[in-house]
Amino acid sequence: MEIDLLDFVEQCRDLSKQALGKYAGEPASGGFVRWIHVVLHCFRLEEGYSYRETPNRLKYLTEICDVLGLDREKLPDYSTVYKPFDRLKMSVWRALLRVSAQQHPQSGHATFSTAQRWMAETSYSTTKRSLGDAVRAFCWYLQFREIVLMFAIVNIKSLCEPF
Repeated sequence: MEIDLLDFVEQCRDLSKQALGKYAGEPASGGFVRWIHVVLHCFRLEEGYSYRETPNRLKYLTEICDVLGLDREKLPDYSTVYKPFDRLKMSVWRALLRVSAQQHPQSGHATFSTAQRWMAETSYSTTKRSLGDAVRAFCWYLQFREIVLMFAIVNIKSLCEPF
């Protein structure tokens, strides 16, 4: 499903602020507040950009820079995008996944039975098909973070308006 990229970034902004809570406005490494780092990684994975490509692509996306409060002339270096992915704790990515999942209607069933296995397999298959079956991270813990972020992106995309 094609989505409006600006709507996606706005949804990511709102959900990452909600997931980070009182820590959303605190600067992380690189001088940016934490929610901006989270949104940059959502944007990077959604568009399939490498760490080096992300700042270059943002230079041409004025409206997205405005949503993030970034100056197009002073965009971060790729290392400023890469390092926080390693430094932000796994709890940040789990919180984003939890908050993005809570935006959808709940069925009321809290257990996971064998009859619901097809739902999990369908979700996993959809994620692999839409976001690629390979992750770019080299370390196992970064691969796990990237997979959790991929599932959060699937949840966020379903909240966005179709293009």
